[in-house]
Amino acid sequence: MRNNLTLIWRRSLVIAGLFTIMLTSNVGAEPLRIQAAGSLAGALREAITQSGLPPTEVASPIFGPAGLLRQRIESGEPADVFASADLQQPQRLAAMRTGVRVIPFARNRMCLATQRIPDTDILDMMLEPATRLGVSTAGVDPGGDYARAVFARADRLRPGTASQLEAKALDVLGPGRMAPVAGRSAAASVFLANEADALLYYCSALHGAAREVPGLFVQPLPAELEVGPIYALALLTADPRADKLAVFLLSEAGQALLVQHGLLRLTDPIDIAGPR
Repeated sequence: MRNNLTLIWRRSLVIAGLFTIMLTSNVGAEPLRIQAAGSLAGALREAITQSGLPPTEVASPIFGPAGLLRQRIESGEPADVFASADLQQPQRLAAMRTGVRVIPFARNRMCLATQRIPDTDILDMMLEPATRLGVSTAGVDPGGDYARAVFARADRLRPGTASQLEAKALDVLGPGRMAPVAGRSAAASVFLANEADALLYYCSALHGAAREVPGLFVQPLPAELEVGPIYALALLTADPRADKLAVFLLSEAGQALLVQHGLLRLTDPIDIAGPR
């Protein structure tokens, strides 16, 4: 409860600060430039519309692996807003530039998806020699970093497990990996193209994939394996339209929209057992 109250307090301070900026800034002549994690594509497009930003004032967002986008921004590619599936990528940009504001706005969970009826413990299922365990590419996609964090938590339960999981993990998602099946999401394509037997990824993406792949079972990780992904914005310029989008995402309407797309509210509790 204390953690939730702290998050609510911080969110209130952020909103107050953003409104102050909005009242003291002028709209730029160029359209708002947004780069965002691919897992946010559906939610962010809808959020832009519902936020009240005029369509002519927002450039077509660029979606992709958050780590790769962060590298492009570091190299000088222009952007006003960077929306990541983690805190680390925005924090790296803030460490490099003055004036960058990092704002958490949503949470997620990690799930395991399989095409067989779950008949054993999730960790045992991932460790089975015959199971091709799909993950995303660490370093360029936070989903891959979260998967390795899950491996580390598994190692606390059973020493030696992390190295076993890392040795068998297949980087099926990420730059240069498999091309999605036409008209299907990347997560669904893993199973439709028979690239893996199980996929450890965001619950939001896997529940969406379950609507595309008949017979796909999605299980949330138990508390002892959960890592609790946190999504964050980096506001890279003083453009007030960026602040308006951030305010909307933190509002009740914005948080409800994110839930509709499978994410969790920033203040929603996640059961995580033991040390983080």
